[in-house]
Amino acid sequence: MQRYGTLSLLRHFIFDNEAFDSKPELAFWIYCKEHNIDIHRNHTDFFVFTAQGKEHRYYPDFMIGSDFIEIKGDHFVKDDSTWQNPFDHSQDKIFEAKHQCALQNGVKIYYSADYQKYVDYVENKYSKDFLNLFNTQLPFPYLNPDLKEKTDLAIIQHFHKSIYEASKKGKLSPLQAWQDKNIIKKVALNRLKYVKKCTPSDILQGLSVTRIAPKISVFKPNLAERLIKQYLNEFEEVVDPFSGFSGRLLGTVKCEKRYIGKDINEKHVKESNEIIRYKNCSDCVVTVEDLLQKSDVEVHDCLFTCPPYGGKEHWNENNDEVEKSCDEWIDLCLQYYKCKRYLFVVDETEKYRGSIVENLQHKNGLFANKHEYVILIDTLG
Repeated sequence: MQRYGTLSLLRHFIFDNEAFDSKPELAFWIYCKEHNIDIHRNHTDFFVFTAQGKEHRYYPDFMIGSDFIEIKGDHFVKDDSTWQNPFDHSQDKIFEAKHQCALQNGVKIYYSADYQKYVDYVENKYSKDFLNLFNTQLPFPYLNPDLKEKTDLAIIQHFHKSIYEASKKGKLSPLQAWQDKNIIKKVALNRLKYVKKCTPSDILQGLSVTRIAPKISVFKPNLAERLIKQYLNEFEEVVDPFSGFSGRLLGTVKCEKRYIGKDINEKHVKESNEIIRYKNCSDCVVTVEDLLQKSDVEVHDCLFTCPPYGGKEHWNENNDEVEKSCDEWIDLCLQYYKCKRYLFVVDETEKYRGSIVENLQHKNGLFANKHEYVILIDTLG
């Protein structure tokens, strides 16, 4: 037995800051930890063996006391009980030499008949989804990935994947949280406690419910449709300086009006245009524009938007986007867009309280209501 530095290999599972090659390895680790078995991941101790004229190092997976343990899936074993590399058979002789090295040095080898009870233990206690959550290659659970649902909200969920890149101030984005397996474990245990499930979709929901990495809100297309019909129905065209995730775009389409959307975020614009092409919306256009860099004044029939609430949405790791109050954003819209009527949905206002025409209440998670105000400014008198 020799010891040399630290074994550095690409591992496929991460749990409690420890790395594992496979689900059975992780299950064995969890079982031992939960039964007070003194197990250690072997990063440093190795045996030397020779194969194809070269020296190789073999690191058994675990140590329990003075015993070395190897977890080996059946796909690594041939019918004659020798080892193989099922992904590259040119290395079969090396793998078999490693096998003989393990046997010669008294390594305890657990095949599926030996380790399945540990997998069963974890799956029975935590559900069959639990172990897979710690796979570093587990895809992010985007909603409606195959576009099987065709509602407007489902279309937004399919095309606007960038929504999961956004974070609320002081929080991680869902995509960032998805890469942290300690967070995944915490949320998985929470979901198992409250909903008895921990599928990837449950974890995504749990990131918001626990407020660890809440998904930012989407303007509901049916709300946009209702507000347009109620307050802007006589106009043929709607301009939106903060088009975002296409909720007002789709609401405008339902009202059979022309939509002119603008957004500072190129990904949002790209995704919105994918929706426009998918829906074949000939009367819609969305382009990139930063209102803070705008110098020209545009004239339109009406404006309908939901400004980016100050500090509530961030799109990069530095969280250095410009923060303005709702009233400041409204002022900029009034300055650069000359319209007959303006409709804003905001979460707070002081300057425009006299123009509030509705108080919207939305369920925000499980425990609180979110208040928004509809502000109507009419220049027609």
